[in-house]
Amino acid sequence: TPEDKDAHDILLCIQTGSLVADTNRMRMDGEWHLKSPEEMTRAFDDHPEALLNSTKIAERCNIELPFGRIDMPKPELPDEMTEIQFLTQQATEGLERRLGDPPPAYQERLAYELDVIEQTQFGPYLLLVGEIMAFARDKGMLTAPRGSVNGSLVAYATGMSEIDPIKHDIIFERFLTLGRKGSMPDVDMDFPSDRREEVIEYISNRYGKDHVAQIVTFGTLAARAAVRDVGRVLGMEYGLVDRIAKLIPVNPITPFDINRSIETVEELKNLYQTDDSVRRLLDSARRIEGVARHASTHAAGLVVSNDPLQEHVPLTRSGDEGNPVAQFTFQTIEKIGLLKLDVLGLSNFRTIQHALQMIQTSTGNYLKPEEIPLEETNAFELLRRGRTVGIFQLESAGMTRTLRDLAPSSIGELAAIIALYRPGPMANIDTYIERKHGRSPPAFLHEKLEPILRETFGVLVYADQVLMIARQFAGYSWDEADNFRKAVGKKIREALVSEREKFIQRSVEGGIPKDIAEDVFKLIEPFAGYGFNKAHAVSYAVIAYWTAWLKAHYPVEFLSALLATEAGDVAKIARIKAEAELLGVDVLPPHINQSGITFQPRDQAIVFGLAAVKNVGEAAVEAIVEARENTGAFTSLMNACERVDLQKAPRRAWESLIKVGALDELGERQALLHALEPAIKRGQKLQADRASGQATMFASTVFESSEEPTLEMPVVAAASEPERRRWEKDLLGLYVTQSPLSDPIISEQLAANVDVRIIELEEVHTGQTLTVGRIVSNVRSFMTRKGHAMGAVTLEDPPESIEVICFPRIWERIAPDLENDRVVIASGRIEGDDNSPRMLADNIYALSTVEDTESNREIKDYSSASVQTTTGARVVDDSEPSQMSETVRSTASNAKSSESPPRTLPAQQPPAPPSIGEDENTSKNFEPTQQPTDSGLSDSSSNPATATHSESTSNESPQAAHPRLVLRLQRTPDPAFDIDLLRRLDAAAKQEPGETDLELAVVKTDGSVARLRWPYRVNASDRLRTALAREFGDDSVTVA
Repeated sequence: TPEDKDAHDILLCIQTGSLVADTNRMRMDGEWHLKSPEEMTRAFDDHPEALLNSTKIAERCNIELPFGRIDMPKPELPDEMTEIQFLTQQATEGLERRLGDPPPAYQERLAYELDVIEQTQFGPYLLLVGEIMAFARDKGMLTAPRGSVNGSLVAYATGMSEIDPIKHDIIFERFLTLGRKGSMPDVDMDFPSDRREEVIEYISNRYGKDHVAQIVTFGTLAARAAVRDVGRVLGMEYGLVDRIAKLIPVNPITPFDINRSIETVEELKNLYQTDDSVRRLLDSARRIEGVARHASTHAAGLVVSNDPLQEHVPLTRSGDEGNPVAQFTFQTIEKIGLLKLDVLGLSNFRTIQHALQMIQTSTGNYLKPEEIPLEETNAFELLRRGRTVGIFQLESAGMTRTLRDLAPSSIGELAAIIALYRPGPMANIDTYIERKHGRSPPAFLHEKLEPILRETFGVLVYADQVLMIARQFAGYSWDEADNFRKAVGKKIREALVSEREKFIQRSVEGGIPKDIAEDVFKLIEPFAGYGFNKAHAVSYAVIAYWTAWLKAHYPVEFLSALLATEAGDVAKIARIKAEAELLGVDVLPPHINQSGITFQPRDQAIVFGLAAVKNVGEAAVEAIVEARENTGAFTSLMNACERVDLQKAPRRAWESLIKVGALDELGERQALLHALEPAIKRGQKLQADRASGQATMFASTVFESSEEPTLEMPVVAAASEPERRRWEKDLLGLYVTQSPLSDPIISEQLAANVDVRIIELEEVHTGQTLTVGRIVSNVRSFMTRKGHAMGAVTLEDPPESIEVICFPRIWERIAPDLENDRVVIASGRIEGDDNSPRMLADNIYALSTVEDTESNREIKDYSSASVQTTTGARVVDDSEPSQMSETVRSTASNAKSSESPPRTLPAQQPPAPPSIGEDENTSKNFEPTQQPTDSGLSDSSSNPATATHSESTSNESPQAAHPRLVLRLQRTPDPAFDIDLLRRLDAAAKQEPGETDLELAVVKTDGSVARLRWPYRVNASDRLRTALAREFGDDSVTVA
């Protein structure tokens, strides 16, 4: 319309990178809108017959679009067999290979599924998918389908899926029902991310290059992006535009458009009403909001046709590879009856496959993922400890905390938590965990829900359960139940009202009280749009378990493969390296005589790949490795430059390798850098002589023994430690050689006190009070308006960093001890976002090293205010440096510490920063049964006098004998796991108060045992002993 002219002009400016105010830019002057009939009549008033003739031409056009048909390529079939006959043969023979003589339940289920597939005419589709996946497996690729197809026994029998739907109690009808005729079920196929192109090439060759294309996708202008783009082309001040954009709420579930934002955000409404420039900005932005901004290629979608695609869809070529791309979106592709395939590249499959190859190389064992036992305890123990880096679907910070609380012990529990960890069902996670641990009983609104929700402790977890509730309560058919799920999930008001009335009426007719039916609908309504189908959740759980099992049993190979997969992401490399160190696996720096192209396992350690170094391409690494394999290890810089093809390994690559320490074995870094130029010149001359057929006297055979003159290394000052670390950060993104963080005392203090690594900070942490710690990279001081000094400290956790703002009271105390390369712990409120976080500190202190400890150096607590001691806080007592014992004190305690001035503590244990989100309780009520030994945890046998003191302070007579419940626990190198373990113990103990002492026998890492008394007594009932045995192991509980 004419009203869109200004909005279109703004879009032109966005496209061309111009400003509206520019005079010399592209414009579309004149009238270009779609004219109304009245405007057309006025335009052709001298030729009215032209308009009449155009109408007659339109009326003569006749076209029919055959919607509803599915035009797909024909699968290869044996002679004289139909598609369904061939599929039946494959399924029957496959099931016999898997099970031998299949039980009746399997035979009946298979016959039922094949009947539905035949009636819906989807046999050809499943055969086509089977062909593609069979090709991948023949080529040695790990592949699996995702989604509801994993609920099909036919898929399991034919080898498409490794999920047994009967064993996992998954319904087939979530995948396919008789009512799905003309609507293709979705089978998304996963392949290793580095081999996806092979699969696409196979599909293109198999069905014809002119029959296969990728699918276009259009990126549209969301509310914030529209505001920013319009503000830029209008030439408005960036700060104002950024402020307006940030006032638009971010909600991935129900995104805010500009109109809704103005209505709901009071500040935005006021600006819109009072500021003309803001009103123009928002009015213009909402005119272009939702408009396609750019076109790109769908990440996974392919369209495959029985006929050449140019007969059905417009085609273009992708910008990078020049592959054909259909210009209809995948929704339109489906509407016109073409087959859409989702071919996805999964990095986890690449990692698993690479790990399996490394395991075969190191052990000689060829292991298939489907051969991994699914109920093995070590894998679940790894997840209970929260060691989730690299674990499929489970490595976010929130999911890690959830897993620690859940303590999963089966694939079913993993599937449930994967399904629940979504925007809608997430509210039920705590209920599920409480019921799983028996801390609250399952609850069912009606007895008919019990068989449906029994597996999930009465919690609605899967979309499948919605279907079954609709059938059991309202007597729906499978098709009606599926339509009900979709209608409720779309949350269209008219559909909701209609479906609610229908569901309640049908339920009442089936004998369900109306109030119960209404409550059940309320249970379903918020869930239906976000619920995972069970088949999808179980397939994800199995892949997650595979990664956990490999990590638990082959950590070196698994982490090597994971590092190789993530080699281009510096932040992930840093996180994986930290995880490896927690698991006791060293990640060795790049080494010219040991490293290959990518990360490799070597003698229970992992060696950095040379290609991970910035400015060192694969061609250079291949040249280095080739020279090393052909003629042995390099003995000097000169030796390396003579033997490595310098056309493939230029000077810049050598500089980078030297700076990250890859040549440390051959000399000091600064000296090597000074010697590099003459070494390269001599190497180039030698290689040129070789190429021309010349030889030096030293390379000839005239002399029985000859030796090339060596290159003298220059005498220069060695590179400083900060400079070496700067080089490593610039070229690798993280530190790989010794630094203050390598000190064991520093590492232990960080592990015991830090809530989250700086590299792990996400937007979800904004507004939380957390404790972080890392190395200082910058310190700056400035004055407040009142003339008081305050400052900012940058803590670096390569490749990320955070700025810690210290207000005057804190700054006055901490500033003298701050310097670059000092390791600092800070506690405070996180602000900003995950791209540029900062902290407002309320507590900060520097850590001491082994050398400081040995010289009895003391450190100070620079808290500006009192520190609240809370449950789970890592409170350090002068007499108790043990992490496990201090956690016992804090986990079972309840009160605030009083305000006190900073106190001096032993250097080996820093004062604790404040913790959040826990019960408040004093720790003074707990006293261990002994003083600590040098090894950390205390042992009553080492100091009997202490035990006597402990007994004498009791209200009981020292001679009185009390029964004791003894729980044997294994201390781990992971403080987070130990804390979680004690919280689980506390939860179980609180359920059974009584008169029996609870004693912990803590097995330390050196094998000795420390005994700690729990702060309150318990009832040593069968119920408590059973609960403890279930949580900590059958052999962990004894009564003494």
